Amino acid sequence: MKIFRVTPIEGSQFFLTNLPNGSEFVRTHINGEKRTDGWVPLPIRIVEKTNQGRPRRPVDSCLLEMLSSAIAIKRDVVPRLESLLLPHGELLAAVGEGVEAVVFNVTKVVDALNEEKSEVFRSSQGRILEISKYYLRRSDLADIEIFKVPNLRVCPVLFSEKAVRSWERQKITGLGFDHVGYAT
Repeated sequence: MKIFRVTPIEGSQFFLTNLPNGSEFVRTHINGEKRTDGWVPLPIRIVEKTNQGRPRRPVDSCLLEMLSSAIAIKRDVVPRLESLLLPHGELLAAVGEGVEAVVFNVTKVVDALNEEKSEVFRSSQGRILEISKYYLRRSDLADIEIFKVPNLRVCPVLFSEKAVRSWERQKITGLGFDHVGYAT
């Protein structure tokens, strides 16, 4: 089974939080732990123009704060994705001027990484900093199609090939998928 990581489409709009330390908030709160109880809608804004002032393409979905660990989806397209996403996480409200969205918090964190076969980069203390090629134990994934692995402090959202096909059938704009490994 092929494994994919979500990636932004060049030149597309994306969302930022309206928080002083937005990236750090996303890293610490969109991390696989359930957040639905007590969640307050996350304040966001759309980045509609490039640094040069050119307009960006409108999207249905994007990476929140340009972090591959957090997918933001415009509220009006959520019904087309709920059956794919809800078995693997929760949809947390996010609102801003002119936009209603959700943040997909993947709660399926599966210890399936085969560290010996995967291509990993470690710190001098031995902690995994990056994984360039994932080799996962398929038996640990069972029927899980969207997930994260616990080996990274901030793990990208990972999709099975089946989940990628389901997403693409819905014609949701804004995100692409890079093949990053295998589950064997």
